[in-house]
Amino acid sequence: MRMTLSAWKIGAILLFISLIGSGADGQDIILSTTHSQSDTCKVIFADSAGLTVRRNGGPYYPAKVDSYRERFTPNEINRIVIPRESHFGSGLGYGFLAGAGTGAIIGLASGDEKSGFFRFTAAAKAFLIGVPLGVVGAIVGGIIGASQGLDDDLVINGDVGRYLIALPKLREVALYKSVKIPDDTGAYDARRVEPIPLNVTRLQEPSAKKFHLSVGGGLRLAGPEAGNMKDAFNSSSFGGTVDGWFGPVTYPTDNGTPVFWDLSAEYNISENLRLGLSWSSNPINEISGRDRETENTHAQSYAIICTYVPSPVDISLATRSEISITAGFSYNVMNVRGSISTFSYTGVNQFPTVISQSNNTLGFVLRVSYDYYLSKTFSLQLGLGGNMIPGSVNMPETFYSNPYDNSTKILEYHSINFSGLDLTTAIRIHL
Repeated sequence: MRMTLSAWKIGAILLFISLIGSGADGQDIILSTTHSQSDTCKVIFADSAGLTVRRNGGPYYPAKVDSYRERFTPNEINRIVIPRESHFGSGLGYGFLAGAGTGAIIGLASGDEKSGFFRFTAAAKAFLIGVPLGVVGAIVGGIIGASQGLDDDLVINGDVGRYLIALPKLREVALYKSVKIPDDTGAYDARRVEPIPLNVTRLQEPSAKKFHLSVGGGLRLAGPEAGNMKDAFNSSSFGGTVDGWFGPVTYPTDNGTPVFWDLSAEYNISENLRLGLSWSSNPINEISGRDRETENTHAQSYAIICTYVPSPVDISLATRSEISITAGFSYNVMNVRGSISTFSYTGVNQFPTVISQSNNTLGFVLRVSYDYYLSKTFSLQLGLGGNMIPGSVNMPETFYSNPYDNSTKILEYHSINFSGLDLTTAIRIHL
């Protein structure tokens, strides 16, 4: 119970921190007019006919709005920047609590282990599952919170159509949805208001961007594949140092390539959510031993993905940056091949022992991406994420007998896991 109360206290503190600075005085904007005038203002109200603001520097009294308010028509507005406050801290905290709570529930619900070499209690499993899920939740929550701090940069250029597209965002930061207007005698009547038309919705371009195609690749930053094979080669006495043409060579060596390809296609089911399919190859890892022992990996992943975009790009208003979070389930086709051989006087061994093993299993995909739009159709993307695969390819103990001197080699039993952390880049096409 005390742990639950502490979690709620932490959540309350984080909520309080996230709300600091968002008082009732309204949100600042930076307004630039077509007359090259720029100033920091607050929006009193906005409607389809124009924008009413006050410049910063004094309190706002609704009854005296005419004494200092300034009215701008869409034709007079060049650019509007709405600074946004980041909620990284609160997102981090709430994400951790959500992930850790989910893991704890899973652990407690699964009960105590009754058999097996390791017998975890339900409480221990709640901790072991809750902490990793809490870290993942904190990362996702922090990114969502930070993305809320991206400024809205609205380029109007004196165009009424652009202004109407920007109008919903201006209403979000307006002090009032309506403003008092004077009666016939010039005095303000609280019962009479000038309402903002609420039927002006965000305009959609004739060719709304629903499909998103991605062609790119990546670089494997970290993964256990090569390490799993090297450990097995060292344990099997396939390592060591020998003299080469250019000096000593240490075995086992990694001759793989950390680069891979990635393709995806997504469809917008709402403004903030996309569903899609993706395919990616796996970096090729190839390990060589001291005396003609080799082992290499090949894999492909097929995934169903869901992408959440906190603040979708609106290229018509020159908002070019977009952050997205992608998660999904992957189906992984994993193969390990190789051979155990030796050097002969002819330079070729006609009788190698071939290594071949495969496994297909499910995994979980998670990636955070940043897109910069070059135009309405093309964007460049940079992403960081990975494919978490709980299953492995289990390599059985393998024997090799040298036909020339009847000596024997044994490659020990080992497992190779294909999970990895990747840095990806892509060219994206939006249709």
